[in-house]
Formats: sequence, structure tokens, C-alpha cells
Amino acid sequence: MISGNQLEILQHFKSFLSESKLSSVSIKNYLSDIRRYFEWLQNNRNISGTIRDFTESASNGYLKYLETCNTPQSTINRYLASYRRFLTFLKIEYRYEIESHSTDQIRSRETDHHLTPEKLIQQFRESLTSERKTPSTIKNYISDVIHFWTWIAN
Repeated sequence: MISGNQLEILQHFKSFLSESKLSSVSIKNYLSDIRRYFEWLQNNRNISGTIRDFTESASNGYLKYLETCNTPQSTINRYLASYRRFLTFLKIEYRYEIESHSTDQIRSRETDHHLTPEKLIQQFRESLTSERKTPSTIKNYISDVIHFWTWIAN
């Protein structure tokens, strides 16, 4: 059971997500995933689940917990996406940022290995799609990244 403070944070997060023009299903999934994280903090770390409890140690512990429960990789990836979005929310709305790592370091096992330019482009494309960018915007962003990489290589 989550606390009143957590419910207030989740309500604020819901407003933040709504302003991003996400679908109601996406909002529901983000809130569900963060609610599960709050519950895990309380049950496994005996922590109240306040904003300050979003630490590198806690996020690593939660990831290990999900892995030991044989949670499918696709589900873990979704939880991580929700967690990254929540960290963005905390940074913007509460000016709180986890020390020791950035949201870029919170990613799935699958993306930690052998990152090729093609995989990076695909991940970027998927991220833009999930943010509901238009196909022409995605095409332009991808083109800009490729031109940038070419410029760096030369």
C-alpha cells in the first residue's frame, strides 16, 4: 500500500504525463510501473518511497529483483522506460536528480552489449516513436544524427 505522499507524487506525475500528450494507456502503464517500484521500496527496502528514495542503489536493487523473478526482458525494458520518464519528471518538477548516474545509465541488459550504430539509431527511432513524433520529424532527426556521426568521423 502506498502512502498519501506517494499518491500525491503519482498524481503530479500523471499531470506531467498528460501535458506530454501521451495516450491514456501509456499514462496508466507509467503510473502502474512507478507504483510497483514504490511498493517494492516499502516491502524490500523498508523505505517510505519518497522522492529521495530514488537512488542508484535502489534502482539497481529493483532491477536485480525483477531479474531474479524471471521477469521477461520486454517487461523489464518497459519498467526501465517508466523509471527514466519518472526521473525526468523529478528533475524538471522537483529539481531532483539522482547522484552518481544519469538516466542514460539506467537501461536494459539487452542494450548494454554491442551497441552498434544501427542499434543506436533503432533505439533512437523507437524513443521518438514512443514520444509520438511525426514520421517526418523522426526521419529528420535520424538524418541529423547520421550527418553528425559522419562529420565526427571525418
